[in-house]
Amino acid sequence: MKRSPLRFAFFGSSLVSSYWNGAATYYRGLLRALAGRGHTITFYEPDAFERQAHRDIDDPSYARVVVYPGDDDDAALQQVEHAAKTADVLVKASGVGVYDRLLERAIVEARRERQLAIFWDVDAPATLARMRDDAGDPFRALVPRYDAILTYGGGEPVVRAYREFGARLCVPIYNALDPDTHHPVVPDPRYAADLSLLANRLPDREARIFEYFFTPARRLPGRRFLLGGNGWGPAAPEPNVRLLGHVPTAEHNAFNVSALAVLKAGTAEQIARRARLHYGQWRGTPIGHWRARVEALLPDGLARPVVVTDLPDAPVYWYRPEDEEGWDRAARAAGPTVRLVPPLDNLLFSRARLGALFGLDYKFEAYTPAAQRRFYFALPVLYEDAVAGLIDARLADGVWQIRGIELRRPVPSEALRAGVYRVARLAGAEKVAVTTRTTREIRRALVGRCDG
Repeated sequence: MKRSPLRFAFFGSSLVSSYWNGAATYYRGLLRALAGRGHTITFYEPDAFERQAHRDIDDPSYARVVVYPGDDDDAALQQVEHAAKTADVLVKASGVGVYDRLLERAIVEARRERQLAIFWDVDAPATLARMRDDAGDPFRALVPRYDAILTYGGGEPVVRAYREFGARLCVPIYNALDPDTHHPVVPDPRYAADLSLLANRLPDREARIFEYFFTPARRLPGRRFLLGGNGWGPAAPEPNVRLLGHVPTAEHNAFNVSALAVLKAGTAEQIARRARLHYGQWRGTPIGHWRARVEALLPDGLARPVVVTDLPDAPVYWYRPEDEEGWDRAARAAGPTVRLVPPLDNLLFSRARLGALFGLDYKFEAYTPAAQRRFYFALPVLYEDAVAGLIDARLADGVWQIRGIELRRPVPSEALRAGVYRVARLAGAEKVAVTTRTTREIRRALVGRCDG
């Protein structure tokens, strides 16, 4: 008996842009295959993280794309209500980046009789860890209300873990890659290199990339290294490393076949999570066991411990030996120095660690709906041995625009100016402007040309 085609309403990060969105290729292969079987797809994506300005593809023939505001809860809920009136299957994907908790609940509450509600998890280890680590996570109670949990891989350990949280059905859907778009091609001289890496700059992978990509580049000055992905600009730390910025998915084939070798990087924590998920009992073996196993595999001297004896339980942190030289230079610098810390710096990756060391409850608010944000791209201001405040800034048309500033303790104007201008020059700005309310003294210190 022939089954009738279904109408899918799919709420995900983005189908048309891979900008800060690695799930795009998975969605494209998956939804194109569904459409090829006669089903109708409507993909709902928020206008967030500049993805619409960095589209890789036009609206595809296999799906209708609906773009809704990325800073309006009511607009998101309206799209869910509209989808519930017409769709047979409502799908909420993980990692939309905005409205995630809102949509997780809205999908199951909007579902009508004979409609299916599916949660499609494109990062099951992260979602499961989130629920395991937070007994108050609202998604715990929502899992049993979904008709099915579909995951981007994970195997039996993921299925078992989701069942422990009450999932009715959990099925892994592996690597929905579209062979019509991802296939061998002729090497492209634009991407010729001895070693290439395609990775956005994120806190949980940055240290490994410096160790296994930038360190070899420094040791092999006669070799060519190529790095694609967001967040690494404007200048590479080594002269033989060429930065590409965002590489559209249409260029991935050429990128991956044009180098002598291509590097894939993960963190010890990522490997530990996956080792625990795939090889350990979900609730039986603690993450510390797997982290220790991974650390035992690291070469001697790759990292050195620092014990902070004046904090509760004397926590142990790790640093790279090659960083010592930079610390010595900073210690010898004349006078007090202001440093602005980028939001993706490893120092800010752990909110608990940052709070313990500096007494700062910091949150990277790019993933927070605009109406709920205090800042967007806030940079902590380090002065002497404390966090002196926050500065919210961004580059626009060659101007480093300071859109918010909040100082928790006094900072000398000249030191503040030097720290701000150091970052502005690195960003490629020609001048600095202050577009928020602040004191006359701070405005006078910060406004000006970067070459002045």
